[in-house]
Amino acid sequence: MVNAIPHQLPQKRAPIFRVCHSDTGSPSPATISVVIDPDPVIPGKPNTFTVTGTVESDITDQTQLIAFYTDTTTKADIGEVYYIPICTGNACPIKAKTQFTVKATLDTPETLPNPYSIVVGIVDQPGTILACTAANIGNPKRAPDVAG
Repeated sequence: MVNAIPHQLPQKRAPIFRVCHSDTGSPSPATISVVIDPDPVIPGKPNTFTVTGTVESDITDQTQLIAFYTDTTTKADIGEVYYIPICTGNACPIKAKTQFTVKATLDTPETLPNPYSIVVGIVDQPGTILACTAANIGNPKRAPDVAG
């Protein structure tokens, strides 16, 4: 007879992205969904972010996807802040309340603290936040505050 103890193997859990919180008391921007590949991110390697959502205003050639990593404890950005155009050429504009999807491959910083956050947003010039979502890795209590 073999003694066996039932156990559950650890399961990979996708980051939970939640709406960003405004630190100015203004309403939170629209929520977008984010899928990261590979998941979890690999420090020092490229990761593909697929962002899907709808926003309340038209997306123009001035509208950008913004993505960055931040130290949840110090609130300092880690590595580069990425700005990627959402639509160009014949694909612009994307009308308000129309679902869009954008993919971007971004380099993950070589070193990530524990905990850290991934922040992804849609911004319009001159810096209006149309949508924002963030995931805390290592501390899932709430998304980080954003200015707005």
